[in-house]
Amino acid sequence: MGLFNLFKKKVETDDKVKVQSKENEDVKPISSVNYEFEYNDKNVEIEEIRLTKEILEKINSKFISFDVETTGLDTYEDRIIELGAAIFENRKITKTFDSLVNPNRLNPLNAMNVNNISNEMIKNARNEDEVYKDFIDFVGKESLEGNIIFCAHNGYFDLKFLSNTLSRLGYKGKIKFIDTLKLARNSIYDIENYKLGTITKYFGLINNNAHRAFDDAKICGEILLKLIPYVERKNEQVERKIEQQKFLDQEMIVCSYIQDILNKNHINMDFLKYEKVSDNSISCKYLYNFLKFKVSKEGIYFIIKKDYAKDINLTKNNASLSEGGIEYQRVYINKVNDIDNFESYILNEYESVYNSAMDYIDNKQYKIDRVNEFMLPMKSIEIDEMHNYLNKVDEIEIPLVNVKITENIDRNLVKINPINNRKNIKQINNKTISSYEDIDLYVKEMDRLRNICLKADEYMQQKDYDNAINLLDKEREEGYLTGDLYRRYIKIYHQLKDYDNEIDILEEAIPIMKRNNEHILDLKTKLQNAINLKYKYINNLKIKEEKEIKKNQIKEEKKKLKLAEKEKSKSNKKTFVDGRKVVQMADNGNIIKEYISIAEAVRETGVNSKSIRDAAKGVQKHAGGYCWRYVDIEENIK
Repeated sequence: MGLFNLFKKKVETDDKVKVQSKENEDVKPISSVNYEFEYNDKNVEIEEIRLTKEILEKINSKFISFDVETTGLDTYEDRIIELGAAIFENRKITKTFDSLVNPNRLNPLNAMNVNNISNEMIKNARNEDEVYKDFIDFVGKESLEGNIIFCAHNGYFDLKFLSNTLSRLGYKGKIKFIDTLKLARNSIYDIENYKLGTITKYFGLINNNAHRAFDDAKICGEILLKLIPYVERKNEQVERKIEQQKFLDQEMIVCSYIQDILNKNHINMDFLKYEKVSDNSISCKYLYNFLKFKVSKEGIYFIIKKDYAKDINLTKNNASLSEGGIEYQRVYINKVNDIDNFESYILNEYESVYNSAMDYIDNKQYKIDRVNEFMLPMKSIEIDEMHNYLNKVDEIEIPLVNVKITENIDRNLVKINPINNRKNIKQINNKTISSYEDIDLYVKEMDRLRNICLKADEYMQQKDYDNAINLLDKEREEGYLTGDLYRRYIKIYHQLKDYDNEIDILEEAIPIMKRNNEHILDLKTKLQNAINLKYKYINNLKIKEEKEIKKNQIKEEKKKLKLAEKEKSKSNKKTFVDGRKVVQMADNGNIIKEYISIAEAVRETGVNSKSIRDAAKGVQKHAGGYCWRYVDIEENIK
């Protein structure tokens, strides 16, 4: 089947599929994929509704619980043989209705075996005209105007029988109903199945006459009351989720553009929804995610599989671990119609999730109901709304792409020197716990490993990394090479920024976990990130060392310059401050020593500077036992 033919295929069911019992798990299918079902080819329509906050208020005030027993499962050919109902007002039964019906035909043996209604009982019952006149008087005209809600277990079956019968008898109107079977499926999960009897026991209720219309109708109403608290809690959760689904105009335009691609290709969009997740990215879904994008400060980008992204001529960057890690890339758009560059990717991914969704639904109505319930809080875009947003494509302001590209470094460019006390992996025998045949031993070992991991977590919370590593080392040496153990190693070394050990333990873990059939995509991403960080660290270290060397060179040059300036200053001081050289002589005029200044003479001879100066000027003959005289600068120069 071709791509588009496959997409166009609707979820089809056969209204005439026969099942052994009305309570069979595969209850009567419904021929629509919508959550609210309408049967309107007769005078009396039926509509299934959700228990919204407004409907809950009506239910708490008044509702009608309803059940029928029939001659078979064909809503057109078979007939109702017993009708039962109870009116609940303010959560208590105030009126009841219980009547057999003579449809002027026999009750077959297979139906009789279920409902225990004999043909003798039917023969003596009132005819349809009488019973349904009384029934309409009982439920009131409001119920046929949709103002009083019915409830029934597997309600579409019961209400379709009622609709056909009332239409055949000339009545007109619309009946709204709640299906307790679907309500239970969407509300409680710790239960064996969703048969009326099983749910009755689950809630501790008692039905002494199962498979009879009135008793089943009564118990159905009581089950609805028991389910209301579950529904109220779930409605609160849905409302909170809906509150989170506030989309920017930019996001709505991008979603509409994607939807238009699907629409132009005539693709089934029954379950197409959009969800804003915790990081404010938008997940495009057909039950499962098929595309993800984000409007960020650095631009609008899509998360695309790496193998496909390499051929897209747009700005690309690494995806984060939560976005898919090493197998995905961020692809940035400059304008909305840049999305056309990966239209085929969108269609291929959509086809994949569509097939998965159809496999899950498996033509079963209760699964369709679950899907609708699950996707209820998510955003849907009607066709008219889509076109309105598409008209704004030229008006939308796309953030300029402003991103620092992260380069993935080749492992061969990074050398590591991990310092640790770990035993060589080649000397360790891997203990595969899952292969233990003794279930008690398996459980015991799993519990022990769980406690070890919890203890390691406790050490890590206290930042006591040494004890955490020692604990993991011990388990590793024993051969317990599991993902839980390795992921704790990785977390510790990452927190310590010990990239050598992080890379080393990751390269050990990946092949082992692959052999154990454990998930390793996140570890491959962490390995590449650790390699990038180690390379960056080495580069930063080199840059730091180069800066330090340059800094020291500048410091040394400044020191030399300062010293030279000091010497120059000193020389100038000697020449111009002291002004003259002075010589030390004997009485016969022989020069003993020449000094550059009186200060120098004072330092070397210890003679008072004033005495030397006076002797040099001729004020006195001697200073320190020697004669002294000035040497004129001009004379010195000559």
